[in-house]
Amino acid sequence: MKTVLLILLITLCSFTGIHAQLPRLIATAVYSYNYDADSLFIIDSTAYTYTGANGGIAYAPVIDFTTSTYYLYNWLADTPVSNRLTLQTFDSHNNLTSITIQNWDTLHQTWVNQGLSQFLYDGSYNDTLLSSSIWNAATSQWKPSGQDHFTYNNNLLTYHLGQGYDSASQQYINESQDSFYYISNNLLTEDVTLYWDQSRNVWAYAREQNWYYNAARADSIYLQQAYDSASSQWNYIYMAIQLYNADTLVDSIFQASYSKNGWDTTQLDIYSYDNYRNEILDLQLYHDSATGIWDTVSKTTFVYNIYNEAIFSETFTYFYSWLPENATYFHYQDYTAGLPGPVANNNMLQLYPNPSNNIVQVNATLPNDEPVQLTLYNILGQQVWSWNAGTAKGISAQIPVSNLPAGVYTLTVEQDGFIRDARVVVAKR
Repeated sequence: MKTVLLILLITLCSFTGIHAQLPRLIATAVYSYNYDADSLFIIDSTAYTYTGANGGIAYAPVIDFTTSTYYLYNWLADTPVSNRLTLQTFDSHNNLTSITIQNWDTLHQTWVNQGLSQFLYDGSYNDTLLSSSIWNAATSQWKPSGQDHFTYNNNLLTYHLGQGYDSASQQYINESQDSFYYISNNLLTEDVTLYWDQSRNVWAYAREQNWYYNAARADSIYLQQAYDSASSQWNYIYMAIQLYNADTLVDSIFQASYSKNGWDTTQLDIYSYDNYRNEILDLQLYHDSATGIWDTVSKTTFVYNIYNEAIFSETFTYFYSWLPENATYFHYQDYTAGLPGPVANNNMLQLYPNPSNNIVQVNATLPNDEPVQLTLYNILGQQVWSWNAGTAKGISAQIPVSNLPAGVYTLTVEQDGFIRDARVVVAKR
């Protein structure tokens, strides 16, 4: 579901769909800091339930951690509350076919329908149609609310048409459209948005977005313009500049807004990473245009498990000193029997060079003399390379990555009773 993944963009990045035997995210708990009580307390909790190999996520009000049980609380009544349930269905190709959202009816103590999204795909599994509906309690039927049409060329999104539903005429009416343009290597460079002017029955310019890339083909500048119909010209409104470190990871992001006085830099984000390329710090600073001083306002820190999955994040705000603002816990659990615990010795799996633009050498020492399978997955969980190493207790292999797009991949080494993951970074010159 390429378009939905593009729109949601890092909604949840936990490698949960890469392999059926890997731990899956089963719960999150979000806390806010109560300064009166001088403590953190729960404001939201989510439990994820997986059905079958295709997954499926459901939200529940109670989550179980290994040591404690936490609840979603009503701020006023301070009592456990159930509020929303999300159900997903998939087809045989693991494409998401529907999302049903239900809200909890406290009076009748039951779940009631709220919204429905349905997806259609082409032969290349590109989502071509998203139909949205809302629940009509009076008629106990789904009422259409809108449609989104998507067009592709060589699996690249080139056109999007958004339509709303007019109940009076019982038909879909145009609302907006986007045209996407690409440069070499399939890099998105322009998105032009138009809106439907009902008074004149014509399409009118609304917004334009542009992306510019560095030599490593990483997006370095994002520019947004709005169209002024009165003067018939484009006006700058926003810009973001991304800088990268030696590991091709985002080092910092400058954000600026445009006014009659020109560009005003408004925000700076600075990022830090561990040796496994996990983000461990996001530091936010805001620019005081009156004094010309950068003020540090917030920072978010992250903690990971040995699978490089985020298990804890915490945000602080600065007011003469760092004060805790909120925290989120992520809990994972194995969903297949017999999955062993992680191996403590990181030297059992070695990759070099990493990053690479040609060949990645893999050396692994395994606990048993049994069949070994190596599989490489991209960030969407799609298999891009595999190798059956036969029966061995130690392996030496080469992964060809010259034909792969730049990005972060996951290598899984499997043997009966043993699973080990490592990140592979493909960097293009």
